[in-house]
Amino acid sequence: MKYVILLVLLFCWLPPALAGAGEPLDFQTERVRLGYSIGYLVGGDFLKQQRQLDEELLLRGIADAQDGGEPLLTTEQMRESLARLQKEMARREPAKTGKPAAE
Repeated sequence: MKYVILLVLLFCWLPPALAGAGEPLDFQTERVRLGYSIGYLVGGDFLKQQRQLDEELLLRGIADAQDGGEPLLTTEQMRESLARLQKEMARREPAKTGKPAAE
């Protein structure tokens, strides 16, 4: 669930920081520092989970949401993908903690 929350935060805060992608970033504003920080945390969390994200599509999703554009997937397709991710994460967690999985 924390990944869903982080992704929502990412969708809300990261695009302003990426507006000048390729140019040196001015980390003097909280908006830019926060955008980068959230992106770095989300990327690190997915790395720890051994999950690879398509960065280009991640950014496209952020841009489409911020611009009010039509999503490339239906709401149901997105919900199903996120549900599969949550189930996979729940299965992996017991292996890390040694606790049985909750049904």
